[in-house]
Amino acid sequence: MKTSLNYIILNLAILDAITGFLAIFCTLSKDVEGDLAAPMLEQAYNKSSIAAEVVCKIEAAFWLGSSISPFLLIGMAYERYKAIVHPLSRLHGIAIQKVVKILCFSWIGGFIYFIVDLAVVKYDSTKSSCVVVSNSWFNNQAYHIGLLISFYIIPFIVILFLYLRIIIALRRQDKQILGTQRAEAQTARTRTRNRGIVVVLMATIIFCICVCIPQGLYLASVIVKTLFNPSEIRLFHDIYVTLVAFNCAFNPFVYFIFIKSFRDGFKIAFKLKQNDGNTVCNLNKVKISQVAASRINAQTAHNEFQPQQLDSNCLPNV
Repeated sequence: MKTSLNYIILNLAILDAITGFLAIFCTLSKDVEGDLAAPMLEQAYNKSSIAAEVVCKIEAAFWLGSSISPFLLIGMAYERYKAIVHPLSRLHGIAIQKVVKILCFSWIGGFIYFIVDLAVVKYDSTKSSCVVVSNSWFNNQAYHIGLLISFYIIPFIVILFLYLRIIIALRRQDKQILGTQRAEAQTARTRTRNRGIVVVLMATIIFCICVCIPQGLYLASVIVKTLFNPSEIRLFHDIYVTLVAFNCAFNPFVYFIFIKSFRDGFKIAFKLKQNDGNTVCNLNKVKISQVAASRINAQTAHNEFQPQQLDSNCLPNV
């Protein structure tokens, strides 16, 4: 973990893994007809109503990744902004203390959204599915409008502003490099920074395509229900789940292609796993050879200390 950017990428990778696991769980729990497996919600409800409620709560946790990722992407953009626009403030981007604050704010903000979902998502036995229950204190339309603004529109504006500043700073640096004698060293340094920018941009663009746009369509269908029928809303929801799962599955490929440390760590882990069986065999061979050598040494020592029988003809006459 050499730079603060790696800490943010690590949190994104952990979040992708959690989202991928919850995507499988969400798919199985929504399989009411039992095409993939036995209906999970129905089996849980047959055991107890509490079990069905727990399944609905876990299913709602699938959207945790889409609420935490925008703030992590802001942190990545801000880290690149500090490293390129203000390179003298920190040698490796932003301070670790600020990274910890960004990570805490991202996870806490996502869990606040998750807590609201826990309070309003219930199991409906008549529909055999999880539904949002209307309460006197909860306005579904106002909630989704606030969600769209706070988790998607504002982060997108902040990220766009930071990237514009980064692009302007990079153009100025390119002009300065052409007029210096140490152009090769500056060019190599710029390539390293550009590689980090590519990772951040790719992760942000994929998130916008797979999460932000479908989220906007789905929220529009929830807010203005008269424009869409229930089957279309269900279709938007299924497409949204699929794209979110694709987003968390595609990000590791971006990290593997553009981040050398991530790629080297993956290769080392793969080689260790591949050579694990060979190592066990080699250890067994070494143990067998050691046992054989110890037996040979013991036999040799026994022969050396064994008293030899003398020929009677060689004995002196008394």
